[in-house]
Amino acid sequence: MKPIRADLIFLINGRAFPGLRRYLILSSLERCLTIYFILRIIMVISILTSSIFSIAQPNKRTVHWYIPRFIGLDYSSGVPTEDSLGQAGICFVYCPNGSSVMSDTSGNLLFYSDGRYVWNKNHELMTGVVGWFGIQDYWPGSQGALCIKKPNFESVFYIFSARDNNYPYPMFYYTIDMDLNGGLGDIIDTTHIQGMDGVAEKVAAAYHQNKQDIWIVTRDFNTDSYASFLLTSNGLNPTPVLNPAPGRDLLKGPDNWGHSKFSYDKRYFVSCFYGSNSLNDAIEICSFDDNTGEITFLYSFKLREILNWPIPLAYNLEFSPDSKFLYLGGYTGIDTTVRIFQFEMKFIEDKNLFLESSIIVGQGQGFNLQLAPDGKIYCLAKYPAGAGGMGLDRNYGIIHQPQNKGVVCDYEPYVYEFSHGELYFPGISFMTDYLLRFDFEGQCALDTFYFDPWFFPEPTWIQWNFGDTASGSQNI
Repeated sequence: MKPIRADLIFLINGRAFPGLRRYLILSSLERCLTIYFILRIIMVISILTSSIFSIAQPNKRTVHWYIPRFIGLDYSSGVPTEDSLGQAGICFVYCPNGSSVMSDTSGNLLFYSDGRYVWNKNHELMTGVVGWFGIQDYWPGSQGALCIKKPNFESVFYIFSARDNNYPYPMFYYTIDMDLNGGLGDIIDTTHIQGMDGVAEKVAAAYHQNKQDIWIVTRDFNTDSYASFLLTSNGLNPTPVLNPAPGRDLLKGPDNWGHSKFSYDKRYFVSCFYGSNSLNDAIEICSFDDNTGEITFLYSFKLREILNWPIPLAYNLEFSPDSKFLYLGGYTGIDTTVRIFQFEMKFIEDKNLFLESSIIVGQGQGFNLQLAPDGKIYCLAKYPAGAGGMGLDRNYGIIHQPQNKGVVCDYEPYVYEFSHGELYFPGISFMTDYLLRFDFEGQCALDTFYFDPWFFPEPTWIQWNFGDTASGSQNI
C-alpha cells in the first residue's frame, strides 16, 4: 500500500496556518476519498462543538513557560503575556541549565522544575526534594529537566534530569504525586538509573507508535550512543535501546551543551553541540523509529560549512509544526547577534542538498528557539547574558509562520522586552507530542478516522488537503 501525505489547513483571524503533516496508509484513491468524507463530517462537528476546544487539549500542557532566570510567559489566552511569578533560576546564576513545566489539559499550572528543584503551582518548593543526597551540589545540564505524565495515570508525573557534563551524577528522575498536599503535589521518590553515569546535557521525549507509551531519549557519552528508554504504565524500563553515535569527550563541558529535539512527525531526531570557544561544535542528524526506539545517525555538520565568517555556533533548534523546515540559531559571539537558518526537511537525508537548502531568514534574537502552543516559534535572546561583558538581552523575536519557505516565514526580532528576569543560556523543554495541534485515530483504508483538533484560539474553519490534484475538487 502506498503512503499518502495529508496536510491540514486552518484559519485564525483571517490568516491561514498548516497543521501537522500526517502520512496515511491507503490502498486506493477511492478509499482515500471515503476517509476524506468521514474526516470532513468530523471536522464540521468539531468546529461546531466548542467543548472540543475547551477540555482535554494535550497542547495546553505547554501554555505556561518558566525559564531561568525568572522569565515567564503565559499562553492561556492564546496570546502570550509576561508572567513574573516564576522562581526558575533562583538557585543558579549564569548557568546553562534549562527548565520544564507541566500544566493539565485545561491549561492549569501544576508544577515546574529546573532539574534540581521543583515548584508547585503556588511557586513554592516541593518539600520532597529536601534531603536527597548531593542535591546541593547537583548541576543540571542544558536540558536539565523534562516533565512527563505517567502513561494511564492521572495524578502521577515524572521529571527526568540530565546533568551538566562536569558533575559526576547518574541520570535520575523524580516521581511526583499530585494527590498529595491538597492537590499541590509532592515528590515521592528520586530514582537513579543504574549504569547511566555518562548521560549528560540532553533529554527529549515522544510517544511510542502506540500513542500510550513514551520514549525518553538522552545522550550517553560513555558508550557513544543515544539511549532510548521506554516509559509505560508499569514505569521506566531501565535497560535502554542503545544507538551508536559519534564519539565526543564527556569532560569538555561547553562542547556538549545544547538541545536535542524530535521533528513533529517523529521521523527525525536532531541534536546541537554548542562547541563554545573550542569550535568543537556539531549538529547531528538522525532518523527515528517510534516503534522500536531506534535512532540511526545519518551525518553531522557545522554551521560554518554554510557561513564561514563570522563563525556561527548552534545551541538550540526547532522544527515547523508541519515538519517541513528545521530552524537553527547561529550565535557568532562577534557581532552580538543570532542568524536564523532555515533548512528544508525534504532534503534531510542528503547532507549536500540539505545544506544547499539553507537560507538565513533574519537576525536578532534566536539563541533559544521554541515552538509555542500558538503555532509560532519564539526566539529568545540574541546572545548569552553577560557574554563578553555585553550585558543582558531581555527581548524575544517570533517566527510568525514557520511553515513558509524563506523570508516568508516572517521572522520578526524585538517583538517584546521582558520587564523582569534575565535571558541567558537556558531554554525550556516539552515532550514533543504536547505541542501537537491535532491528532487522529485510524490505520488504513475503509477504517473510520476520528479527527481531534486542539487549536486555540479557535480556527474559523479547518480544511484537510490530501495533496492529490488529480482528484480535482474532491482533493479538499
